[in-house]
Amino acid sequence: MMPTTGSWRSRSLILSLLLAPVTQAITIDTSNRQSVIDAASEAAYGMMTWYAGNETGQIPGKLVDTWWEGGAMFMALIQYWHFTGDTTYNDEVTVGMEFQAGNGDYMPSNYSNYI
Repeated sequence: MMPTTGSWRSRSLILSLLLAPVTQAITIDTSNRQSVIDAASEAAYGMMTWYAGNETGQIPGKLVDTWWEGGAMFMALIQYWHFTGDTTYNDEVTVGMEFQAGNGDYMPSNYSNYI
């Protein structure tokens, strides 16, 4: 027996209410430079919550999943610094990239450290 339309709507509403605290939008006014900087700052901060390489006992420069995510994160943070002038994450970027540099080719001999 298939659920009625009302039942599907109720389930959708309940699911939406459960997921609402998980989702969040960044408000931005593209005509206001400070609004763009504030939005970029919020996005950078949120991105860094996924990075544990700056914590004791963790591998600098490495994210949990694939190597390219670490590279994309560092590139985004370099661009963030360039466009905003905010140096908040420069130390993490420098340490992470230097740790992963290997013999100058970003292929460290300890493959588990590979970004």
